[in-house]
Amino acid sequence: MAKILVADDEVSLVMILKDELEEMGHKIFTAHSGAEALRIAGKKKPDLIILDISLPDMDGFDICGKLKLDNKTESIPILMCTGKDMVGDVEKGFKLGIAGYVIKPIDLERIKVKINNILGGKTA
Repeated sequence: MAKILVADDEVSLVMILKDELEEMGHKIFTAHSGAEALRIAGKKKPDLIILDISLPDMDGFDICGKLKLDNKTESIPILMCTGKDMVGDVEKGFKLGIAGYVIKPIDLERIKVKINNILGGKTA
């Protein structure tokens, strides 16, 4: 079982991911803002963060940068899950050290495969 933080302002998507990932045996934490995501990541130290780029209070790239600069969270893999599909956005994410990038609307089976690939031995 892995601990996964899902940070997205789209409540319905968060609930779908939460339900699906809990069915796989993972422990899920949720956040609907950047500040909340940073707080939970520092406190719970998840094994993976699924992060939207567009959050109401903070840009996902900024959140990613802050996570990678904090020694408590720098090693947590981040899977960007966003509607932004511009090549520059994808490249910017990988330059910040993300582990993967998923374009919305998400395909649940595809995201599960990406999560399993990123988590390696920590799958449920």
